[in-house]
Amino acid sequence: MKGDVFGTFVLDNGNLVFADLVKWNKLDRVVQSVDTDKERITYIDTNAGSDDQKLDLKTKYDGYSIFLSDGTPLELKDLKENDVFYVAEVEENGDDGFARIYVWRDAVEGKFGNMTGGTAGKRIKATIGDKAYSLADNVTYTMDEGDEYEVANGKSTDGRDKLDDFYGEEVLALKKLER
Repeated sequence: MKGDVFGTFVLDNGNLVFADLVKWNKLDRVVQSVDTDKERITYIDTNAGSDDQKLDLKTKYDGYSIFLSDGTPLELKDLKENDVFYVAEVEENGDDGFARIYVWRDAVEGKFGNMTGGTAGKRIKATIGDKAYSLADNVTYTMDEGDEYEVANGKSTDGRDKLDDFYGEEVLALKKLER
């Protein structure tokens, strides 16, 4: 399997006895809101930096299950604003129209500090609080509390320039699946 793959594994005395691998159909979505009656998630598409995207689970899939990244089962009503999620279309119980949704809840809050990298293709590292974090290839951000979203390249001077305005500001950074 090429690309972004996530899996759960069962070991018995150090031997792999079971692996369940899934491949995402789209990367990095962030929950804005959930309508449990319509079974709809409104989200930010972080690849495009566009918000108010809709995922209608009831009409798009025959069924779905939701898990925290550690495997804990969730219900749709358990999703929270700023959860980062990924969707994998899988076959389950003979049905190939099933969605498995994995959720990451790993936000970091603190003062945005120094940045390094961003030249010659080196990934930007930014300090938030007292720890440095490597930025994703594309960083979706908002300077106006969600009115508008933009994307910065996490490996370029242009990306650094776009993120400079955060220096010294309190920020909320949403971490995702680390590859």
